[in-house]
Amino acid sequence: MDKYYTANIFLIVIAMAIMMAAVNFNVVLGRMRKRVTIALFGAIIVAALCEWTGNLLNGAPVELISFHKAVKTVELSLTPFIGILCGRSLSNDDTLERVSFLVAFGNLILEVLSAFNGMIFFVDGANFYHHARFYGIYTFVCLICILGFFLRGVQAFHRYQASGGVLIGLVTLFLTGGIIVQMVDPHLNITWLSVGISSIMLYKFYSDIIQQVDGLTELINRWGYENYLSHFNGQGAILYFDVDHFKTINDTYGHSYGDSCLRTIADNIRAAYASSGKCFRIGGDEFCVILDRNLEQIDAMNRDFLWRVRNRRKADPHLPKVSIGYVRFDTNEININDAVAVADTQMYAAKQRAHQTEKSRDAAPALKKS
Repeated sequence: MDKYYTANIFLIVIAMAIMMAAVNFNVVLGRMRKRVTIALFGAIIVAALCEWTGNLLNGAPVELISFHKAVKTVELSLTPFIGILCGRSLSNDDTLERVSFLVAFGNLILEVLSAFNGMIFFVDGANFYHHARFYGIYTFVCLICILGFFLRGVQAFHRYQASGGVLIGLVTLFLTGGIIVQMVDPHLNITWLSVGISSIMLYKFYSDIIQQVDGLTELINRWGYENYLSHFNGQGAILYFDVDHFKTINDTYGHSYGDSCLRTIADNIRAAYASSGKCFRIGGDEFCVILDRNLEQIDAMNRDFLWRVRNRRKADPHLPKVSIGYVRFDTNEININDAVAVADTQMYAAKQRAHQTEKSRDAAPALKKS
């Protein structure tokens, strides 16, 4: 066996083991993300070692043919699930995962059967492994699972308003390229090199995302907001949002319900504004959007957002209202921190107007009765 190939495999195994340890000590990732990511790196180790063992067994005594078949069955069955784990580490889309899982599970059945009928692969009488007539099915299944990963990566990119979308394309390219090259020339054993590099890039991408995402609402957090402001240059608009009477909501209905309200409001902010700008949670009940639209367009988006909140209040009357203040600015004419202060002032003015309206509405029945 080629000593460079052996060194390559064991370097991948060591790198994946190190990554498993890094994930275990990562205090930012949630428990489920940790489990999925550790499972991803672990699956790569198992599949890579199975491939290496299979190559080692080529030409071995014929008494090891059954073991050879078993090793290749594990490798070819496990590989598509690595694409699923890559996608799972980014997004929880059940539909995409269900489709990918069914395809991968179907491949698992075919690989087990192939150990007996030689449909996907076979090991000849001299104990040498070969691709069989329908090996393309395995390749197709891998590409389907990689496509599922790519789509879930795009979902995560949009949901988390992340930068670095090119990285998802590079990960997909490495995964696909390694499989295709090895399919064309089985002697070029680069699949696990490409998978290992891809998984590390994926972990880097997700770690960068999670550092700037608010855990409750999945909007960009305060750190991401300040970082974005510090690099902003040119024209834009800042919108500030404040949840009305949020302390009363927490005190009356509990913090769990208050958190649910914040998630609902964040989802509506994302739905109304994310296609045009960046959405942030900058405090307990404060949100911000930064975009580049004219006042007329901003007014239209504000109406859309408030309409969405009103609709949710029909199903949940306790959902609080939201006050909005905004200002357009040009960093060549005004300091961005001054623009933020103006938007904040506008938001509190809107909140005061809403309070005055509520007081007037409450006072009206009393006047009518008197």
